[in-house]
Amino acid sequence: MNIFIINGGQEFAHSGGSFNTTITNWTAQTLVKNGFEIRVTNVNDEFDAMVEAENFKWADIIVYHFPVWWFQVPNRLKLYIDEVFTAGHNNGIYRSDGRSRKNPAINYGTGGLMHGKKYFVTSSWNAPDTAFTMEGEFLTNILLMKVFCLAFIR
Repeated sequence: MNIFIINGGQEFAHSGGSFNTTITNWTAQTLVKNGFEIRVTNVNDEFDAMVEAENFKWADIIVYHFPVWWFQVPNRLKLYIDEVFTAGHNNGIYRSDGRSRKNPAINYGTGGLMHGKKYFVTSSWNAPDTAFTMEGEFLTNILLMKVFCLAFIR
């Protein structure tokens, strides 16, 4: 099984990205020790978008490790995704957004070409566990976030 690991921990201002680097290194070492083929990308490094698109096509499983900054991915990870997925247009990642001119109101999001792949996401938040678990705290009001984070914490 081929596993592609993306370290989305960005080096920026007071953040050195070391937590996500540690998680990425542990993931890679554990997978290699258990006989998996891996490829690893760090979004802080220079990259060739076509080579990275090939990594996505090669992989059976794509693993993302990244911090959440201001409720979104760091800008370097966003840049990486934009450039790599653009390189993958009509090149094995996606063909279109899925809609047709005949009926543009349906099938949005179905134009991807990486069917059958699995994804694994770990995200870190600079927040105490009570931000996700204590009733009345902001993050408990977001159902998807609550379910995801509670599963991650435990």
